[in-house]
Amino acid sequence: MERKFKTITSNSVMYIVKQNEPIFETEVLLPWQYDPKGLIEKQFFKYHYPCESYVVINPYGVYKSYFGEYGPDQAFEDLKLLSKKKYGEDYKE
Repeated sequence: MERKFKTITSNSVMYIVKQNEPIFETEVLLPWQYDPKGLIEKQFFKYHYPCESYVVINPYGVYKSYFGEYGPDQAFEDLKLLSKKKYGEDYKE
C-alpha cells in the first residue's frame, strides 16, 4: 500500500492498533504505532470494530474514515480524492 500511496503523497502510512489487540502473523513486520487510549478510534469512529478500518487525512484536515474491512484499492481512491480537497471544502464523492 505504501508504494501506491507514494505516487500521490510524500506522507507516510501509519498502522495504529490498541496495545491489547492481537497482531496477525502476516502483519508483524508492519511499523505498528500503539494507541492504548484509543484516541484515533474515539476521534474518527463511533463504534469499535475488531477488524481493519482506516482514516485518510489531508494536510488541510479534510478526512474520510471507513469503518470495517475494505478492498485493496479503496483507501487509495479516497487518498486520490482527498488530495484535491482544501480546508473548508465539504467532502463529496
